[in-house]
Amino acid sequence: MVYGYSPEISVSIIAMLDTGFTGFLYLPLAQCLQSALILASTAPYTLADGNTSYALLALGTIVLEKSISTTGLVAISMASTDALIGMEFLRKLGGRLEVDTKTETVKIKNIPPELLKNPKTSRPQQ
Repeated sequence: MVYGYSPEISVSIIAMLDTGFTGFLYLPLAQCLQSALILASTAPYTLADGNTSYALLALGTIVLEKSISTTGLVAISMASTDALIGMEFLRKLGGRLEVDTKTETVKIKNIPPELLKNPKTSRPQQ
């Protein structure tokens, strides 16, 4: 789940983990609008082919399994329909990435206890 202003206005996403993407989250414009992300800035990104692309950045929170959440800058994609989770998200979690090629699963292990929280208790005051 991703949200900006409030967890009450959120969107469920399916995202690919891209270890070549140094950002937090790359999200299509439609999903950014649906989740009420808060526009913050712009930034250049160097793509895998070496070209530079510019993206709008918005403040957003990713919630995993209803107990793990972290906030960062979301790059808004004007053209792509794919969502990507990047290395900044993994750094913020401070965990260890475990890839199992036999079962084709990816797990994030050893997440610090302070990040294991109930998102309902971290809602902004209204």
